[in-house]
Amino acid sequence: MSSSYDAVIVGSGPNGLPAAIHPVSLVSPLFAVTPEIATQSGLLRRDWQRKGHTLSYTDVTIAAVAIAHGLA
Repeated sequence: MSSSYDAVIVGSGPNGLPAAIHPVSLVSPLFAVTPEIATQSGLLRRDWQRKGHTLSYTDVTIAAVAIAHGLA
């Protein structure tokens, strides 16, 4: 696992400016999207579309990563 030097903005301060900025590396690890995860993403999206629900590529990719790493 690797970490990121990006940041997430938490809360809102005066004039819509961020109240706090936290490094992503302290919040969450990053997971690679492998060919297997990409395939799982496509299958999840297809299966849910057949049930009448359209999910975003982002949502199904997050779900596939979670499944692959035993987090769901």
